[in-house]
Amino acid sequence: MMLLYYLLSFILLPVYFVIILIRLVIGKEDIKRVKERFAIGKHREDDRFLIWIHAASVGESMAALTLIQNISKQYPDIRFLVTSWTQSSAKILSIKLPKIATHQLLPIDNIIFTKIFLKKWQPDLGIFIESELWPCTINEAAKQCKLLLVNARISDKSFETWKKRKIFFQLIVKNFSKIIVQSQRDLQKFEELGISNIINLGNIKFANEKLPVNQEELTKLNVHLKGKQVIVFASTHPEDEEIILPIIKNLKKQITDCYIILIPRHPERVKSIIDNCTAQSLSATAKSQNDLPILSDDLYIVDRFGEMGLFFSIASISFIGGSFKQGGHNILEAANFSNCVIFGPDMSKNTDIAKGVLQNKAAIQIKNGEELKDTLEHLLNPNNAQELKDYQESSLKFVAENQKILDEYLKIITGFFPS
Repeated sequence: MMLLYYLLSFILLPVYFVIILIRLVIGKEDIKRVKERFAIGKHREDDRFLIWIHAASVGESMAALTLIQNISKQYPDIRFLVTSWTQSSAKILSIKLPKIATHQLLPIDNIIFTKIFLKKWQPDLGIFIESELWPCTINEAAKQCKLLLVNARISDKSFETWKKRKIFFQLIVKNFSKIIVQSQRDLQKFEELGISNIINLGNIKFANEKLPVNQEELTKLNVHLKGKQVIVFASTHPEDEEIILPIIKNLKKQITDCYIILIPRHPERVKSIIDNCTAQSLSATAKSQNDLPILSDDLYIVDRFGEMGLFFSIASISFIGGSFKQGGHNILEAANFSNCVIFGPDMSKNTDIAKGVLQNKAAIQIKNGEELKDTLEHLLNPNNAQELKDYQESSLKFVAENQKILDEYLKIITGFFPS
């Protein structure tokens, strides 16, 4: 079956080129880095132990940074190669990676490019984060070095798909020497798919360091927004904004001292967001246009990477985007800043974290736009200030109580280092 996949990936090579071209046209590829999709670019520079970490997108990239920071404290001579697939993760990693690590976009999952990539880098250990399983890449990499799958999860949708292709799933996953899953439910899914070399240690995202904050900018924002109740809508998608924008319009009429910050998941969408605001008679300014929010505006759009922590720092309430249709994004980043966290009905990508915060009264889940509007109005009512404060304190406490997970992860990972 794997040979058939190899053959198909070879036959479909022209299709890959077309896909990359389309991605270039729609802005999902950087023309300066597109050659990396074909394994053209950097290579291993010395013989120091090299750990290759694959982090598909932004959330996994933050987990990769956590691993690098903590491994390098104990093992300063180790070097890291980090690969990712999306442009958003590439931009974040290019800013945040330390000098001991190199970033490269993951090549197309084709036998030709995969072999070139592995020959250039020759990693000593490979770590794949979460759920992105590229058959050719994983199968060929296992011939080069030991592979670990960490913080592994399988969404309900993927689980149903893999059940129909159980043998192929097993052929891919058998290449991992150890699999660490992020929840008991994920453990059960892997076992039902015939995988046994598994351990559940919980979600490594609990161990992610608090997002960085520019203290100089924070001071300016605090002075500028003094007396305002700040609400952050973080990591939003078009589906979220379709619901959020009418709520903002209504909220601004009801509560005059609130101010809205919108941080889209993909900042390059800023023009279309502003157009949508204009269509709904909402005034908005992007951070790229003005370093400070315009107080007479209805909302401020943050269209720069790496500034989420700055705005969580001034927020009392944060709504986490992607939770209406995309499975939800990381709740913990806002909780780490003692925000009252709200999210929508679809948290299928973070089921156990969502369940945990709700059980500990550390967040609020809403079913639809009407509930979101009512919840925001309720929390912003001065009569409910203590309830808001309780949620803020509970969110920070929940994160703090779960941060020991990293030690257990490191015990297993370092067990694959040379003695």
